[in-house]
Amino acid sequence: MRKYEGLFILRPNLSEDELGKLSTAVVEVIAKNNGKVDRKEDMGIRDLAYQIKKEKKGRYLLVYFTAEPNAISAIEKAYKLNESVLRSVIFEHEEK
Repeated sequence: MRKYEGLFILRPNLSEDELGKLSTAVVEVIAKNNGKVDRKEDMGIRDLAYQIKKEKKGRYLLVYFTAEPNAISAIEKAYKLNESVLRSVIFEHEEK
């Protein structure tokens, strides 16, 4: 198992309830692919460098997790199908 960081840019107009459900869905997708979430951090709403799907702002969610390398493509695919996720990127986490 390797350590990963996932950065998800979500629509800024999500209610607290919708944000909670989406955050839970992120954890469930990772768990379904035999991964384990170590920590998740809501970084708040920030300006985007450029418009994404007609949005000028986005809510940033940072997730640290462990998973097998072959599960990453399945995890990424699940987030691309979600309309509330503007962008997502997953990369290997290096300890400092």
